[in-house]
Amino acid sequence: MKSILCTSAFLVALCGCQVASDRDNKLASSTILGAAAGVIIASQFYGSGSGGAIAKIFIGTAGAITGYHLALKLLPPEKESVAEAAYKSLESSKIGETVSWHNEDTGNSGTFTPTRDYTDKRGRRCRNFKSSITVNKETSNSKASACRITDSAWRAV
Repeated sequence: MKSILCTSAFLVALCGCQVASDRDNKLASSTILGAAAGVIIASQFYGSGSGGAIAKIFIGTAGAITGYHLALKLLPPEKESVAEAAYKSLESSKIGETVSWHNEDTGNSGTFTPTRDYTDKRGRRCRNFKSSITVNKETSNSKASACRITDSAWRAV
């Protein structure tokens, strides 16, 4: 569950640069991205078949719920800090260099650390990274990947 939370947090950060401008659109985006993260995680561990389909439904639902609640818990300035730290980590940090954010008022914090550069099958620049997000004194750690889709945007893969 903690991996889903952290992956959802990263996906929330990436969607912060999207067109969704009002609160409801951002909550919907976070929910959808959380569900997608859950399905991806279920696919990694359970594969296909009936067991995999059931796992995708349950873990995808858990991811959607987590994405929604994380979007509610993080204050707008925190979401901006998460997005800025994630972007800086992907765009310009050296491998192993950690980018952090912290909210003094809430105690919420997080880090992003790129761990490997690579080029995907489409020729896009991609990075593996690890992240840590602490919300309400509960820390979640995750590993994921993102690829550059335009001159200034990254998408989790």
